[in-house]
Parts: sequence; C-alpha cells; structure tokens
Amino acid sequence: MKNLFNKSIIILFSLTLTFATTNCVYAQQSGMKAHHASHADAMTGATSEMHMDGAEFKDAKVAAIYKSYHALYEALATDNLQAAQKAAVSLSATAKAVSGATGIAAGAKKVASAKTIEAQRKEFSAISSDMIALFKKGVLKKGEVYAAFCPMANGGQGAYWLTSEKKIANPYYGSKMSGCGSIKETLK
Repeated sequence: MKNLFNKSIIILFSLTLTFATTNCVYAQQSGMKAHHASHADAMTGATSEMHMDGAEFKDAKVAAIYKSYHALYEALATDNLQAAQKAAVSLSATAKAVSGATGIAAGAKKVASAKTIEAQRKEFSAISSDMIALFKKGVLKKGEVYAAFCPMANGGQGAYWLTSEKKIANPYYGSKMSGCGSIKETLK
C-alpha cells in the first residue's frame, strides 16, 4: 500500500513539474508572459472537455496526453534531455489511461529511460505517428492541431510530429536545424 502511495506521489509530482516546465518553455519561446489556465480543472479532469492553445478536446484524458506530448516535443526541440525524460514519464502515465494509446505509453516509457537525446528523438517519431492516428479519430471539439514533417529525420526517411503552432520548431534536430520542416496537415 505504501509503495502504491509513493508511486502516486511521484506521478503527481511529475505531472505538476511537466505543467510548470511547459509554461516556462512556452513563455521563453514566444516572448510572452506565461498564462495561467484553469490549472485545477486541468489537473483533476473535472470536465469532459479541455482547452489547450486554441484547441478544445472532447475528452480531458486525451487533452492530458496532448499536453504531456507537447511538453516532450518542446523539450526535444530545445535539446533538453532531462526535461524530455520528465515529460515522457508524464506522457506514459496519461496515455495508459486512454484506450488505444498503449503504443504512445510504451514509446514514452522508452523515451523516459533513453540515455541520449538521439535515442529519445528516434522513439518520438513512433509516438508522433500514434498521436497523429489518435487525432485523426476526431478527438478535437474545436480548433486545430498541425502535423508537421521533417524530410531529413530518421536518416532521410522523414518523420512527423504534432504542434499547436504553424511556426516550425524541429524536435528531431533541435537547435541544429530548428526551422527544418513544414506543416503537412491540419487536424480538426
């Protein structure tokens, strides 16, 4: 029982830390003050809908997955191995709560244990494919999310990722080639 309590505390701490990190990274990248959304509703999943960067989700659990995924994306785009590990722990936990997201949870677990950012980025490609498939099932109530593509990722095979902004911030090359890629699809 004590072990279960400790795991619950660790997961809650990870989610809280991911939320704080995401807001700080967003504020730094956009040059704007971090906005404080309805933190209580986001953490408790009190409603069946959730808003994030203009997108409104039909299910709060899917919104939580996207929030954790977005934190992982931002960590990789800014070359931050440790932040990516923490975001991946959160993503794995949130994905386990959603039917059909086992691939996302398994990939996130691999990212969390990866020792290099290159290994994290390789796993992120598979996670992104699963996320895009999830979004194509119609998880948004309003708004849109973009599927971006880098043709050079994965040794020239290319790789997709989801983003809330049209501005490219490449998670596969980070600061080396942050602008490499383009929006290929708008998911509504």
